[in-house]
Amino acid sequence: MFSINKKRTPSIGKDKFILTAVASAFGGALVGILFAPEKGTTLRKDISDKRDKYLRDIRNNAGELSRYLKNNADSLLQKTRKTVSDTEEEYTEWTKQELYDRAKELGVESYSQMNKAELIEALDNHL
Repeated sequence: MFSINKKRTPSIGKDKFILTAVASAFGGALVGILFAPEKGTTLRKDISDKRDKYLRDIRNNAGELSRYLKNNADSLLQKTRKTVSDTEEEYTEWTKQELYDRAKELGVESYSQMNKAELIEALDNHL
């Protein structure tokens, strides 16, 4: 029979592993410092400047939105009133069963005991 020499691979000891890990971490930190695009103070200032610019942009956009809403509030209010008015007209054309089903769907309280006029009123007032 043939005899096979089994060579044991040397195991890395705990001390060597720790030394390798520390050396790798140090090497990584050194490479990071050498290739860093800017100094820390410069980088923090750039980040702060960009943050300030974004905050100014947000304030400006919020101001524009506020002015737009103020300028168009009447138009939006008229459109809302027309929509509500159209909805009220629709409800008057609905059958009592349709009103009943809609009230049930929306969770209107005591809808099952209401007549058609009461259902219309309840649906108009339901938010």
